[in-house]
Amino acid sequence: MVKYDGNIINTVPLSFSSPSTFKGQAAVSEKGEYEIIVYAFDPQTGNTGVGRVRTSVN
Repeated sequence: MVKYDGNIINTVPLSFSSPSTFKGQAAVSEKGEYEIIVYAFDPQTGNTGVGRVRTSVN
């Protein structure tokens, strides 16, 4: 999920790329601060993870 100004602006499906690794891509067009939150689950292994990062676009 991609958040801008505290609001969810996009959700991005992730694909499994290798053990413990998922990938996805999102485009943003506004300058400012973004928060990206990733929830991932691999049903084959039960591996689950949550990650959060803040970044800015200048």
